[in-house]
Amino acid sequence: MNTRYRNNMTLFRFAITFLVLVGIADFAFCGTVTDADTGTKGARLRVTLAKGEVAKVGDRVEIYLVVPNVGVEASVATGRVASVKGKTLEVNVTKASGTVIAGQKVRILTKNTNSVKGTPEENAVTKNSNARIGMVSRTVNTGDVARLDLSERRGIVVMAVWPDQPAEKAGVQVNDVILKLNGVSIANNLEFNNLRKNWRVGDRIQIDLIRAGENKTATATLVRRPELSVLVEKLKDLAEQDSAWAGLLGREYYKTQGIVKRDMKQAVKWITKSAEAGNHESQANMAWLYNRGEGVEVDHERGFQFAKSSAEGGYPAGETELGRCYWFGWGTEKKNKLAVQWWQRAADQNEAKAMFNLGRAYEQGLGVDKSLTQAFHWWKKSAELGFPMAQTQVGFCYQRSIGTKQDYALSRTWYEKGAENGFPEAMNSLGVIHQYGLGVPRDYLEAIEWYEKAAAKNNTNALVNLSDLYERGHGVKQNSDQAIKYLLQAAEAKNTGAQIALGYRYSRGQGVKVNHLKAREWFQKAVDLGNVGALTNLGVQYLYGNGVEKDYEKAAEHFLKAANAEQSMAQFYMGLMCLHGWHYEQDYPVALNWFRNSAKQGNLNAEAQIGYMFENGWGLPKDRVEAIARYIKAAKGGNEFAQKQLDRLGVKK
Repeated sequence: MNTRYRNNMTLFRFAITFLVLVGIADFAFCGTVTDADTGTKGARLRVTLAKGEVAKVGDRVEIYLVVPNVGVEASVATGRVASVKGKTLEVNVTKASGTVIAGQKVRILTKNTNSVKGTPEENAVTKNSNARIGMVSRTVNTGDVARLDLSERRGIVVMAVWPDQPAEKAGVQVNDVILKLNGVSIANNLEFNNLRKNWRVGDRIQIDLIRAGENKTATATLVRRPELSVLVEKLKDLAEQDSAWAGLLGREYYKTQGIVKRDMKQAVKWITKSAEAGNHESQANMAWLYNRGEGVEVDHERGFQFAKSSAEGGYPAGETELGRCYWFGWGTEKKNKLAVQWWQRAADQNEAKAMFNLGRAYEQGLGVDKSLTQAFHWWKKSAELGFPMAQTQVGFCYQRSIGTKQDYALSRTWYEKGAENGFPEAMNSLGVIHQYGLGVPRDYLEAIEWYEKAAAKNNTNALVNLSDLYERGHGVKQNSDQAIKYLLQAAEAKNTGAQIALGYRYSRGQGVKVNHLKAREWFQKAVDLGNVGALTNLGVQYLYGNGVEKDYEKAAEHFLKAANAEQSMAQFYMGLMCLHGWHYEQDYPVALNWFRNSAKQGNLNAEAQIGYMFENGWGLPKDRVEAIARYIKAAKGGNEFAQKQLDRLGVKK
């Protein structure tokens, strides 16, 4: 397996964060805006089509903002398709009533054909683009069962009802638990979102619900959604009057979908108001903000208290965040078993992010017995609920046979699901499988397209991979300057792999002039960010006096720290230090032990050195046959030192 690929995937696995505050609801759109140059009339947009969708030049499209979990859509612009390249459209905006931003959804209103009849507005209605019931809901959780006098945990609970909209006119109230819509059972909010994709303006929806333990029926007639300006003012008015709406407005300021501009001060204000009024969802959100210092100073004690209040109210996102508090020791004592217990409670309520975290616990064997099979089980359950990080992780598991059998086809399928959900590391992973031909024909152009999509979403691993392609001239004209540019961009964005690669280039003069001081600067940046492997690079500088005065003691200090963290190259250098008596007393058995530990991890330099020790009888009996076998193994992997020894001995591998 290519080392650069393996390192990038390892970075992904350990760099994944645990939770996004707001998920994107699943609506029936044909594509998503991936780039907008100005967002106003005359703007040029780039749109990525959803799987199975097609479009052609001249098609008329409409762009919508979507408010997750609220069930609100509003048109912000219309335009026409100017060009089509595979799944990517270029769209010219012809009319804009709001701001177009990346992430907004797109529908095709009319095809470029004479057979289309009716006005754009009529066509929009027939494509179910604006049907609205006017309520906010979530999946019933454990805490709701006793609070709302339910016999079991199923259905969706109404969190808020828009005034003068169908749900209110039908008599739906806050805390009503909806079990069926038009006779179709609703087990959770995901099923509700999937069902309403096919609703149209004018449809009559029968609602079967439970209120205070009694079964009731209501009927709502769907209406067209309001204009953006009306929506904004109404949302602000409602937030002033009700804590649930205050939480929704605060969440919109934080994770804006285009209704208002992102404003963390306003986000904190409204979410805090809602949380302090006892809203469990907002309490979970405030815990997230305090634990990560978003819009507020980091305060793990307050984060823990908000998470605890939310979790004790039975809210699954609060249970998930409380689990994190115990996992990391945020505002409380670190207790992995307790973290797992809270994640299990949330997972029992179909909380995808908690399932993902359970997978991490089983992967690491913390709080539970280590089991890659169980890790994969929970990641797959999370992925099936649409969590893009889990979808990407499942793709990685199928690719590397982690907890399941290797299956490149399934790996690609799950990466595609993650990419469709906008997760940049999934896009980067698709680039990797096309670059190296993992289950698909090698295709550098396809790889570049996916890397560019991931890089556009600030994925630094994709920048590193683009740098590699430009340096090698694979799929593009070889261009060292462009390679360095991508690598520098990733390094400045704190990608430690890029920082090490940049330091290595400066130390070797690859694409840049040799500059050991700059090399040391980048290695140190990686160390400061917690990359243990970069200690080895610093140790090499002290070992050979590159940019610093030669100092075996400092070299040994850096190598030992990295070697104790199981870094194979550091173990190899520790072997050299003991073999030659650099800083340490010469000690063949100790040197051999370091080389063997390194070789077990696939380090060919260590493999060749073991062969050299067999040949010379250093620390073990002389054995020319064993020495040659070691040299051949290392030489087949491209090790130059081993090949030189074979040439010297007149042996062909």
